[in-house]
Amino acid sequence: MVISVSLSVRYPTPYTNHLTPSSWLHDRGDAFRAGVKIATLDPFHGYKNAINEKLGDAEVVVDAFHVVKLGTTAVDDVRRRVQQAIHGHRGRTGDPLYGIRHLLRAGQERLTKKQQARLNAAFAADERHVEVEVAYLCSQQLRSVYHQPTMALGRAVAEKVVDSFPTCPIPEVCRLGNTLKQWRSAFLAYFTTGGASNGGTEAIKCRHRHFMASEGPLLVPGWSKYAVMSSRRWLRVRPRV
Repeated sequence: MVISVSLSVRYPTPYTNHLTPSSWLHDRGDAFRAGVKIATLDPFHGYKNAINEKLGDAEVVVDAFHVVKLGTTAVDDVRRRVQQAIHGHRGRTGDPLYGIRHLLRAGQERLTKKQQARLNAAFAADERHVEVEVAYLCSQQLRSVYHQPTMALGRAVAEKVVDSFPTCPIPEVCRLGNTLKQWRSAFLAYFTTGGASNGGTEAIKCRHRHFMASEGPLLVPGWSKYAVMSSRRWLRVRPRV
């Protein structure tokens, strides 16, 4: 059995009420826990500790979507820092880096020739943009581990990423590398479990957020209009693996 421990814990339903990961697994019963062989999760130590406590024999796998998201977040952080250092303000219309913020989150193979040209032009607009370019290439290398023709090749690229990123002089990439290093075994377990993923859970979470965004003021009276709008915006910018 393959499970994802994040959905019932993070998104309460009539059957779940903000349970901790450990208590949620405990309430499933001995028979359920004995049948779990693989557990996929977000890179959150609370989930990992609960699995180690309640599912000691299960193989832990960090979900591919969340690994890729770590990479795109690092690129965003570098872009914002460089933007602030050069211009002294947040991105504005007409700023080269601000103009490619969405392209930086996409996979290289999904870009058209026109989009690739825009990306290269923004990188070349100022030599100080080199940090953004390097961070982007690193995120694409991280993403590529899930697009190799075989699991063996994917694992080889993943091991190279884990070994090299922590030594990168760009602090955000270094921090990403240290995070992957901490989760090394769970990161690499993807390639020994046939590509175990909580993609189904993420699809349910996406539908849940969509429902909450449209009906939020009725279901959650404490939500502000901004919170509802933020949830809708999350649906538009969710990165693709």
